[in-house]
Amino acid sequence: QTMLEGDGVRRLYVGSLNSVSTDIFADDLDYVALGHLHVPQKLGKEETRRYSGSPLPVGFGEAGKTKSLCMVEFDEGRVSVNLLPVPVFQKLERIKGNWQEISFRIRELKKLKTEIWLEVTLVGDERIGDLRDRLESEVALSALKLLCVKDEWILNHHLNPTHADETLEEMNEWDVFKRRLAASTFSDAQRVELTRAYEEIIQSFHDDDLRAE
Repeated sequence: QTMLEGDGVRRLYVGSLNSVSTDIFADDLDYVALGHLHVPQKLGKEETRRYSGSPLPVGFGEAGKTKSLCMVEFDEGRVSVNLLPVPVFQKLERIKGNWQEISFRIRELKKLKTEIWLEVTLVGDERIGDLRDRLESEVALSALKLLCVKDEWILNHHLNPTHADETLEEMNEWDVFKRRLAASTFSDAQRVELTRAYEEIIQSFHDDDLRAE
């Protein structure tokens, strides 16, 4: 089974379901269509045992990947499978590197004058406190749209991931706050005040969403 980092699929299993063999499918089944995984793929070498995948990218892990639909035809016991490519309606791009590499890639993409949604990840030990503001300035007056900004140094050094491949997408706003607070040197009184202030901020966002509805 093929999954990509950031493809929108959570790696959750019940018992040992992740190691079930394809032998569980009876030989007299003409075609087996499986769901949940977003990457189009067949099981082993079996053309008639497939995950068709999602018709549209669900996460930035699928940036640049070809999506498809399965057209299955049955003719007197014979089964044929043809993959129909899905047009790309919205381009996605992941940019990962230090600031110089990120800035260079954004300048290259701006030359294309094409609407592209971006996920940008800063790596290395360089600290940029106004990272999002810098990136917004880089994409200003262009067809590029900044959807996601990550700083790997913050996750690796301050958020204490619970497993090796944990990403910010798996954490809610309280998970991030509590881990960052735990890594700080604030006094107990300051922690209480910061938590109260943060709770008010989060509540204000929810209130704005309700008013918008």
